[in-house]
Amino acid sequence: FSRCPRYPETAQDIDFTTLEFYMDDEGNIIVNGYLTFRNDFFRPSPRFNTMELLERGQWQRTLFSQDLVDLCATLEDPNNNIYKLASNMKQRRCPYRKGHVEYFVNVTIDIFSTLSLEFIGEWRIQSMNGKGSCTMIQYSILDI
Repeated sequence: FSRCPRYPETAQDIDFTTLEFYMDDEGNIIVNGYLTFRNDFFRPSPRFNTMELLERGQWQRTLFSQDLVDLCATLEDPNNNIYKLASNMKQRRCPYRKGHVEYFVNVTIDIFSTLSLEFIGEWRIQSMNGKGSCTMIQYSILDI
């Protein structure tokens, strides 16, 4: 995880830098590490998530981009991909206070089981709160 282009170093409102992700033999994502809230999160907590694929040297927005009216509600929704991670949090509901830390040990997330060959490539996700905060992750899908 890193800061987004054109955003200052202090612009990350959730610190994901100590989280580690790896894929097991079944294609599940395994998560370990800490997640730290750098600011208070209250309801509603809007979030704007842009998921982009690198095509011919240009980042292209995909259909997976989504604007969330309330991140708090999304974390509590069992139909959302992020719920599997959120359901392993010690505190499962907002508000999250500045400095709150969650710790994950071998949490399994099955988000790639339905992917097809069109998903192979370089990806990035940028998550913004609309108040000048942005966190980004870049990753590669090499094989499905």
